[in-house]
Amino acid sequence: MQIKDYLTRLYRRYTFGLEELFKRVPEEKLDWTPCPTTMKLGQLLNHLVESMNFPTRFVKTPPPSEEEVRRMPRAEEGWMTPGEAIKKLRQVAEENLRVLEEIPEEKFDRQVDHPIFGRQRIGELLLFGFEHMSSHRHQLFHYLKQLGEEMGTLELYGFPRPEKQAGES
Repeated sequence: MQIKDYLTRLYRRYTFGLEELFKRVPEEKLDWTPCPTTMKLGQLLNHLVESMNFPTRFVKTPPPSEEEVRRMPRAEEGWMTPGEAIKKLRQVAEENLRVLEEIPEEKFDRQVDHPIFGRQRIGELLLFGFEHMSSHRHQLFHYLKQLGEEMGTLELYGFPRPEKQAGES
């Protein structure tokens, strides 16, 4: 399997899993946070969707300048409802899947100078993007658990839950 095929499959699973988590977010709790130093639920939705744009940021376009990084909106500046997050996630995913599917394999080894991470291979930046997104996906999962949502590992990792067998409670 080529790197781009693996990353494309992973991105699709992340997108599916996020959308499923977004569907569980109670709209009346968007201003909820487990403590004063963390993002509110609505801010976390915004940050997750914006974070999912990492393939385009790292592959298609040159890395942002230091000035562009300083001007990027911070998580606490944005806010999304679950419906807005799902709609934007689908748009972002469509564009980024196209980028991942079109990238030539040799481009993963190309090095770029990133203002935050220094000189990195594009493949390493993409893996960092998945790590970053995964951290915040876990954060959303735990927010939802604290709000009383019943879910487990399958939902966390974006796998559909098998239907319960007849007669099971």
